[in-house]
Amino acid sequence: LKGVIDDPGAKKIFIIQELLSGGCLMNDDMTSSGNKGGKIPFSNVLARKYFRNLIKGVHYLHSLGIIHRDIKPENILVKREVNGRKKLTVKVCDVGIAKDLSAGEQLTRLGDVVATFPYASKEAFEKKYFGDVRDFRRDVFSLGATAYAIFSSTGKSPFDVDDKTPPHLRDMQIYGKVMKYNPLPIESIPEEINRGILHMLEKDVSKAPDMNWVVQQF
Repeated sequence: LKGVIDDPGAKKIFIIQELLSGGCLMNDDMTSSGNKGGKIPFSNVLARKYFRNLIKGVHYLHSLGIIHRDIKPENILVKREVNGRKKLTVKVCDVGIAKDLSAGEQLTRLGDVVATFPYASKEAFEKKYFGDVRDFRRDVFSLGATAYAIFSSTGKSPFDVDDKTPPHLRDMQIYGKVMKYNPLPIESIPEEINRGILHMLEKDVSKAPDMNWVVQQF
């Protein structure tokens, strides 16, 4: 947030925010060409840099008592310049369904769908949790699914389904994968990164890592 202008004449409040000219993280112009002419998300070096930036952003939110609840590549924006110098960095955006747990604030109504399904933990699908996913470790799950998209050749969550899947079947199929599918290791990335990402995708919240673990791991 850069500033706020309260114009009584316009009866509106104008919010001035930082310009992030790179757009969403997974934009076509942010990918690079592979050896076979296809598009791959990023090199391992760039993917790791972006992921570390993302970890810092989510860790900061958690330190304030805020759980994001909708972490996904589309909610990560790229900044191309820092202090006038060309430097790529990423920032977390869209806290529309976030919750400030430190204040006991409920920012969505109970019953609202929480998160984007290919990146959501199993609790987001279960009626007893709808609109009330409160555990910080569920952000870690979404962060793991996002990391999988950033580091893998598919550029997608491991729980996503074929683009040709009919809309009325899509959420049901994603739910089935989130509940039962154990993602395979990503090819061509360091083993320790693979282990870390797969641990972040732990379905049992009692065994899932927290952000402090993620910060130390990556």
